[in-house]
Amino acid sequence: MTARFTRAEYERQLLDLLPPGAAWPRSGSVIAALLRGMAASLYRHGERVADIIEREGYPPSAVQLLQDWEAAFGLPDPCLGDDGTIAERQAHIRARMVAGGGRTLAWLQDLASSLGYEIAHIRYSPLLAGLGRCGDVLGGASSNRFYYRVRVIGPRLTLFRAGQSACGDRLGRIARADDLECRINRSGPAMAVPLLSYEGA
Repeated sequence: MTARFTRAEYERQLLDLLPPGAAWPRSGSVIAALLRGMAASLYRHGERVADIIEREGYPPSAVQLLQDWEAAFGLPDPCLGDDGTIAERQAHIRARMVAGGGRTLAWLQDLASSLGYEIAHIRYSPLLAGLGRCGDVLGGASSNRFYYRVRVIGPRLTLFRAGQSACGDRLGRIARADDLECRINRSGPAMAVPLLSYEGA
């Protein structure tokens, strides 16, 4: 939390800078009125700076510095596009922030969640003699181990939100997982081929 000063505290600080003596009265004088006006301006600027530090300092909540954060994270990404709403662009930054790490099921779920999707993951594993048990799914040919299915459950819904969305943004947008599909194909596990399917999209 950024330290914030009240208007009275700014005024007191400015008055304390005046030299001592009767020539510099602290109240009822032109200089005191001038310093009160300066204190009001300093208070407004201080509040603005505190808001920028608190909101704009964290990339996924940035609005005014959103373009700067996108440049820092290497966005716009060809997979994600660059014509989205502010909320979608913030989601792209969140997705880029979690893009590191291993290419595991947890990574896939984090990536999908950061882009606004819910997924289910199916890994194909053929039944192997000596490892399989009675009742296991046969799983097809041994080459199936090089494929995995990502089931996208429903479309991504982006709603207009006061305080987060900007003038000109759509009131709502329903999107298929083209951005997720592109990211998985580009950054997914190198030893397996993803097969995406959609449920309710």
